[in-house]
Amino acid sequence: MHEKEFISDQDFLGLIHDTLTNNGRNYQFNPDQIKILGGKKHYVYLCSFNESPFHRYTDKTQFVVKLFNPKIRNYKLLWEQEITNYHNFKDKMGIFHLPQILDSMEFMIIYEFISGLSFQDMIIRKTITDFHIDVLAEWFVFIHNHNYAYKDPRLFNFIFTPSNVFYILDLEEMENGEVSDDIPHLLSSFIDLSPGIFDKKINEDIINSLFLFIDKFSQKLKKSNQSGNLPDIYTDKWKLYWLEQIMIGLKETAKRREIPFPRKQQARIKNVILTESNLFFGKKN
Repeated sequence: MHEKEFISDQDFLGLIHDTLTNNGRNYQFNPDQIKILGGKKHYVYLCSFNESPFHRYTDKTQFVVKLFNPKIRNYKLLWEQEITNYHNFKDKMGIFHLPQILDSMEFMIIYEFISGLSFQDMIIRKTITDFHIDVLAEWFVFIHNHNYAYKDPRLFNFIFTPSNVFYILDLEEMENGEVSDDIPHLLSSFIDLSPGIFDKKINEDIINSLFLFIDKFSQKLKKSNQSGNLPDIYTDKWKLYWLEQIMIGLKETAKRREIPFPRKQQARIKNVILTESNLFFGKKN
């Protein structure tokens, strides 16, 4: 099971209060100031403390509390893996950043709160720039060069602060792997936005952002000698390769979300993406 069950704010506070108490923590939450932040699998809330229990690190009183969903079969492993990945990568990130883990106990993590907009929100609001897309491409080349796959490459997991500092969220699924483990899902995440790829029209701004990412990512792979079996850049084979990656991601998204995706609709979308791809990359030849 991946989808979490609904719980009220009060039930969530009760769960974290019991978890803290059972682990000898005496943090005092303000029950009137909690806000759900999302999370399709786990319970992720912005919580306020009456005063900061983490004076060693920060005087802020707002923190993110992530409670791992016990209905998921491997939730214990995911909790352990998120903490392990954080410690493995926190000192290797360079221009990339991770929200600091301030405390952790069985199946719960308390993070610093990062104020900003997700990559997904920036695309929807049309505030995305070449800089933001370049940083995202650089991140995926970075983990590929470390022989890792992120495994959860949805665009709401990447945050830019108002000063354009880039943060990566949710490391629970990251593990040794290939870039091919991420790319189809990442590409479909670009265009599976509201109203989304499964509606009749593909938003031109969104698909141009997607193609710009593909362009920058391909160039960075080539520069780092990590192109592997990728066809020569800007050739017809190269464009068809990326089209196939997009369609793989969309089919898997439709299956996961139990959305009908008949062959006729797939053919229409392929034709639109290929036509737009030829227009966008034709200028590069």
